[in-house]
Amino acid sequence: MAFSPFITTLKSFTISAKHIKDILPENNHAMPLIPQILSKDTDGFIRLSKRLFDLGYKDINWNLGCPYPMVAKKMRGSGLLPYPELIDQFLDKVLSAIPNQLSIKTRIGRFCEDEIMSVMPVFNQYPLSTIIIHPRTGKQMYDGIPNLECFNICLKKSRHPVIYNGDIRSINDYQLLKKNFPEVMGWMIGRGILSNPFLPEIIKNGPVNKKTHHIFKQFHDDLFEKYMSHLNGPGHVLGKMKGHWQYMSQRFVNGHKLLKKIQRVSSLNHYKSIIKQAIQDCSEKDFLWKNVNIQESNQL
Repeated sequence: MAFSPFITTLKSFTISAKHIKDILPENNHAMPLIPQILSKDTDGFIRLSKRLFDLGYKDINWNLGCPYPMVAKKMRGSGLLPYPELIDQFLDKVLSAIPNQLSIKTRIGRFCEDEIMSVMPVFNQYPLSTIIIHPRTGKQMYDGIPNLECFNICLKKSRHPVIYNGDIRSINDYQLLKKNFPEVMGWMIGRGILSNPFLPEIIKNGPVNKKTHHIFKQFHDDLFEKYMSHLNGPGHVLGKMKGHWQYMSQRFVNGHKLLKKIQRVSSLNHYKSIIKQAIQDCSEKDFLWKNVNIQESNQL
């Protein structure tokens, strides 16, 4: 299944289709989707949850993990983690009012790793479907390594099923984590799939024995055409594609040079010529889907 990028609540009592267009069922046929909500506003959360339920979403997710300072400073996302009493008040009001099943995506704190220890007992009081834990603090953003010792403590304390999230970028990462945390119910992969779209297949079925550069080209072209048909103007399309290449370039030999070229382009034609040449230059060995592994953590 997929979790949507977060949507925010509105003060308005009316929720327009434009505000939730990315999660409308007609725009999401490929796999089950769970909408993710970023909010500290209980009334707005309840209104949005009910609207999502009416659209067919029986499961929703509350984001307590967003690390970005502009979000956290407003006591949203990981910014709420230092305040377990506010999380308690939020869940007490919301869960008695919404028809959906609620899961939570969290970090282990905003500023320090022990903040989660005061939050886990709050989670345990409520009928949550799952807890997704990314064992970094908000302050860390995506730097450093996940604190697996802290994750293990949370796993043992939780009375809810737990999903692990954080730095699964290769089959080795997945296998090591699965070996060390067999109780984990599931695995959330974010940046690892953005950099290697073959990773789920590799995890499920082993090494990909096919011309991956041909499949990657088709994936890229489909993505590009979808953005062309849904976004306004070449600048918007280029901005989206440059964001993807921050990750996809990591799997190319000399990917840092390719990324610099892409970041400098200002026209669609120039962009397309760079990508065409990059993929033409690739042989199977240039795509490192099978071989790149993140350095194993000593914590494992």
